[in-house]
Amino acid sequence: MMDLRYALLALVVISLVIYSLALVLVISRRRRRKLSGPYKKFVHEQWYKIEQISDKSRVIMEADKLLDDILSKKGKQGNLGDKLKRSEGLFPNIDAVWEAHKVRNKLAHEVDYKLSDQEADRVIKIFKENIFYLIG
Repeated sequence: MMDLRYALLALVVISLVIYSLALVLVISRRRRRKLSGPYKKFVHEQWYKIEQISDKSRVIMEADKLLDDILSKKGKQGNLGDKLKRSEGLFPNIDAVWEAHKVRNKLAHEVDYKLSDQEADRVIKIFKENIFYLIG
């Protein structure tokens, strides 16, 4: 009877150890990859250049490319859609980022897509806020 208790206790302890190791693994994979100081400076310089563009559609296209590059530096792979699917915990509002990316896709792929200035400004703001959130 005593051997059975020790066996059950050992089983519980082993289970807790395995669970703890699995939890550590999950947390370490979700850990944010830090960006270097020079890369952060590069992002600031790129954003300054993007803001100098007068065509708001092009600003959105360039902002989308910059976001894609940042996520690559953070270790995300694939196209930007794939990267966003794997980045839910990185953004305060992933839905807004998806919305901005979808507007970029419409600009790139829909011949008759018309973007109002107000909508363009809103999308640019989403990109800017999230780009600077990512680089800290």
